[in-house]
Amino acid sequence: MHGARNVGGGEYSIFYLIKNLDHERYYPLVLYCQDNEIIRKIKQEGISTIHVPLNNDILSLYRDDVSFNPIKVIMYIYHLLNSAIIINKIIIKQNIDIIHPHDNLSKIIAALAAKSAGVKVVAHCRDLLNNSTIEKLLLYFQITFMDVIIAVSESNKNLFKFGENISSKVEVIYNGIELEEYKIEQNIPADILDKENSNFVVGIIGVFDEVKGHEYLFEAIKILVYSGYEKITCLVIGDGREKSKLNNWVKDNDLINNIKFLGYRQDIPACLKSIDVLVIPSIQESFPRVALEAMAMAIPVIGSSVGGIPESIIDNITGFIIPPKNPMAIQSAIKKFINDPSLINKMGLAGQKRCKENFSMQINIKKTQKIYNKLIRENISCAE
Repeated sequence: MHGARNVGGGEYSIFYLIKNLDHERYYPLVLYCQDNEIIRKIKQEGISTIHVPLNNDILSLYRDDVSFNPIKVIMYIYHLLNSAIIINKIIIKQNIDIIHPHDNLSKIIAALAAKSAGVKVVAHCRDLLNNSTIEKLLLYFQITFMDVIIAVSESNKNLFKFGENISSKVEVIYNGIELEEYKIEQNIPADILDKENSNFVVGIIGVFDEVKGHEYLFEAIKILVYSGYEKITCLVIGDGREKSKLNNWVKDNDLINNIKFLGYRQDIPACLKSIDVLVIPSIQESFPRVALEAMAMAIPVIGSSVGGIPESIIDNITGFIIPPKNPMAIQSAIKKFINDPSLINKMGLAGQKRCKENFSMQINIKKTQKIYNKLIRENISCAE
């Protein structure tokens, strides 16, 4: 993983995978370029790491900023190939059997390096890559160069449908969480919430990116406040490239007393303890980890009907599924909880039960190791 992006649910999922692997059978070795919170956690667990220098021009480029300028494309390909050569040498030197790249840039570099070294490649697909030309190219690249693709939802799996068939390389494994970390008995830090000025608390946790739909929730809060629900508070947890835009929106709409930015937090269970309902207003989402975290703590979830969200939330049972880009639908769902507080406990407990039965880290690890074992057997067969 290159480590140059904001840390989100996907990064935590890969960390818990690495941490919880059967270390008597698998020896994890993490290659990274830039240090971040996840890399530090990996090192604290005593897992071996290797720093790999990558060119900043490819690290800093988001896929929606890619331009098809011939000179830039040539330079981009040059840096990718140069990086692949570096990774290839590490694969050979370290006698690596399987490489599991995390982010899209790492998938490109690692797949090129692994294929030239005759090593198996497995990767998670956590993005809904189906809009732009560059996203479609990333889909085709994965289906061509990966030996196995782990889709985090059925919605993600369907991205790999070409014609009438979905590639046999794709297998669905839902995200898993360590349930022990999400005990309800959490202390709420004093800097999170002033209960004196709030009688209902909504939460949103995620990277500040347009696809996360923050403004649709903010519009819903505005509707509620202007219609008399003045003591509602929205806790906003996260950081990212839309930070200034979102802060300015709140100031311009005079909602600074109702929408509180907490920044990037590592104490997510404590933050969740302070809210009544979590909202995921995304317009694009694969399978949000934060929905599982809220459910594990018996907190109901309101989520938009996109991607894998409806695969985690059961409408009217563990929360509400609402149309995307629809502030009126969000505020209507929030009002149901405000007007009938018993729904919070009822739906929260139903979500907690669902999380324990379907989304534990143990289930995730067992299924992932099954894929690794399959690839190892194929390696042995090829060697023979």
